[in-house]
Amino acid sequence: MQTLQIADRDVQSITESVWTSILGLELKGNAASAVFEGPGNIAHIQIAGAWSGVITLQVSDALAKTCAKTMFALDSVTTEEVRDALGEIVNIIGGKLKCALPGPSRLGLPGVCRNNGDMNWRRHLVPVCTLSLASGGEAVLFQILQSCV
Repeated sequence: MQTLQIADRDVQSITESVWTSILGLELKGNAASAVFEGPGNIAHIQIAGAWSGVITLQVSDALAKTCAKTMFALDSVTTEEVRDALGEIVNIIGGKLKCALPGPSRLGLPGVCRNNGDMNWRRHLVPVCTLSLASGGEAVLFQILQSCV
């Protein structure tokens, strides 16, 4: 398996570009590490092939709702709409990053789960890119995790 050959600044540029174009919200680097108080949401998508791993996007409940309201132009949103919005964002980011990774590779289906502190699902993944970002004063944690099996 090949190693990640994309610079953090390029990953951040792609992530910011997708976030801004889809949501119209600013997303910028955050000097402090992204810290989440209480549970939040983790959107994830797998890339498999010459390079294999998972891309994750972690946001608070408040920011997740803002994303869904903005994306769907609604005043209130359901849990399913929040999941759809976050899944679509990570899907688009994943598609753009897949093009910059060694090929051939394929993009899995996006998923969204609750961040309840159980990170056991990550035991075979190694972080190779971690971006602490912020949007509207809310923390955003973006990671690329490479498979180690």
